[in-house]
Amino acid sequence: MARTTSGARPGRHRRRPRPETLQLLSHNLKVFRAQHEYSQERLADEAGLHRTYVGDLERCEQNPTLSTLEVLADAFGIQIADLLVPASKSPRARRG
Repeated sequence: MARTTSGARPGRHRRRPRPETLQLLSHNLKVFRAQHEYSQERLADEAGLHRTYVGDLERCEQNPTLSTLEVLADAFGIQIADLLVPASKSPRARRG
């Protein structure tokens, strides 16, 4: 069966991550931003993203691509996986 340019099969809806996954990413972005004392605008600048997009991610309103996760992780000096595991299990997330 043919696929669209997005990789989805025709007639199918784009998949979204589970709400828990988006909530975990949102929480971890806030934790790492606080640790680095970054505003949303500063994180956006560091990652080469738009300021409102960072806010959308933190409100679980966007489904980020792998490349977006990569630039966010790079901005914090962490691995992509650190954005997607509970902060309590990430060696890079310090508890305050």
